Amino acid sequence: MAHSTDGINWVAVDDSALEGNIHGIAWGDGRFVAGDANGMMAHSMDGITWTAVEDSTFTNIIRAIAWGNNRFVAVGVLGRIAYSIGD
Repeated sequence: MAHSTDGINWVAVDDSALEGNIHGIAWGDGRFVAGDANGMMAHSMDGITWTAVEDSTFTNIIRAIAWGNNRFVAVGVLGRIAYSIGD
């Protein structure tokens, strides 16, 4: 994972808190949420410092994450769907 202020120059993130290939990322409510191929999720307010979500409810690949109607929605393989319920 990397971050950029201009889309041209990029800096690697030291620790994304994810272990597998990142399959989805979304921005909403002042934060990023990302998910990986191992079913792990992490969130960040600045795209630089990431915190793992303790229980993403996924046990395998997260395919995509979206923000809308004041919640994040994540979809994975085998028909798995989960949504955020707030802080």
